[in-house]
Amino acid sequence: MTFPEILSEIWHAVVEFSQQALPVVAIISCVFYVCVNAPKKRPRQYVALGDPEQQRELEICAGCLPVIVAKSTRIASLERLSEELSEKVDSLLEGNQELKKELEEQVNSNTLLAENFDKLEILKRQADQRLHYKDKLLAQHDITIRDLNHEVKELSDRFTACYSCLAAIDSTKAWKFNPEILTGGRFGDGSSGTRKKLGLAPQTEP
Repeated sequence: MTFPEILSEIWHAVVEFSQQALPVVAIISCVFYVCVNAPKKRPRQYVALGDPEQQRELEICAGCLPVIVAKSTRIASLERLSEELSEKVDSLLEGNQELKKELEEQVNSNTLLAENFDKLEILKRQADQRLHYKDKLLAQHDITIRDLNHEVKELSDRFTACYSCLAAIDSTKAWKFNPEILTGGRFGDGSSGTRKKLGLAPQTEP
């Protein structure tokens, strides 16, 4: 086995061991200034990420940037879907209340005659069917919203990026970043490669 092959084997062993030995890898990363998401553990490079709400630029590691953008885009999509379903739930609840109120008014109306009783029973059965259908939709939406919220939580909990990149994003108190706001053009060597692991193995090339 050649010397480069030996070094390669040692490096792969260190990477594999890193999943169980966070402090050791944090020290190694600090020494070599490497990005945990960069292909082949290349030295860290920063790219400017514009944050219109804070009116400032965030320096995000070029290796972590696509991972962060992919995560934030997915979370934003899930949150939008959850909001749409919540609006449908509110609409269904409002429709149920209006239907019940309409039925009660017809039942309590003093103008109802005996010959209209059969018509009223038909109307009541139709109303019950509509209420049952809407209740079923509500239950389905509630389950879907819970699933969406659970996926958002998992995306937030299971994530790997360099410590300084996570700190930059966390400082905004939000994960919603649009790839279109990338300013780019400004790169530089990173000053810290400390790794922060949140339960997901780094997405790197072997």
